[in-house]
Amino acid sequence: MKDKVLDNLIWIIFFIVGMTFSLVALFFGYSMFNIENKTQGVAIITKMDNDEVYVTYEVDGKEYNNKLNMRSSSFYVGKEIKIYYNQENPNIVVCDDLKILIYIFLGIGLVFLLISVVIIFYKIKSSKLKKYLKEHGKLIFADYVDVVLNTSYNVNGRHPYKVICKWENPIDNKIYMFTSKNIWVNISVIISDRDIKTFPVYINEDNIKEYFVDVDDVIKNEIVDLTK
Repeated sequence: MKDKVLDNLIWIIFFIVGMTFSLVALFFGYSMFNIENKTQGVAIITKMDNDEVYVTYEVDGKEYNNKLNMRSSSFYVGKEIKIYYNQENPNIVVCDDLKILIYIFLGIGLVFLLISVVIIFYKIKSSKLKKYLKEHGKLIFADYVDVVLNTSYNVNGRHPYKVICKWENPIDNKIYMFTSKNIWVNISVIISDRDIKTFPVYINEDNIKEYFVDVDDVIKNEIVDLTK
């Protein structure tokens, strides 16, 4: 149950991370691009105290000393860096390297947001397909083949299981293989104890690639023999 909850929370975690990085990027971007009458110049790092960096620079022959709005591992006392300052109020200054942080944080944020959107879309699509097939699909009974571990996916260090079953279409005599959704319990023992031979599968007769293997009753340990 814990793994199932974590599975459902994955898209929320990715969305939160994506939003956090994107908002940080927007904050940095606002700090840089919100400067009016922005002018580029050169400053020299004069002091580094913990996370605070102080620089000196000249504007129209006058020297200014101010704290910088960021710190980088490449900074050292005496290093020349590019800055932007307000021409009318040169005490307002930001580091040109801030653009790099903006691009990095924005890139990470967009990647996580994209992943969360894909997960949300997939879950919504799967839920709608399951509902549609149960209401309008054709119910068949496929022969049980095996319970396999889905090693391509894991949550909290654990892999889910999938039920594999097959069905021979009496119309074209072709064998079709069906795979269930991810399940977080190994139901192979239940299948063996109950001597389960088939699983109900709802298929779209117009597109057999759209199907739903119903393992819910087995997971609940409440088998209903629908073949009778």
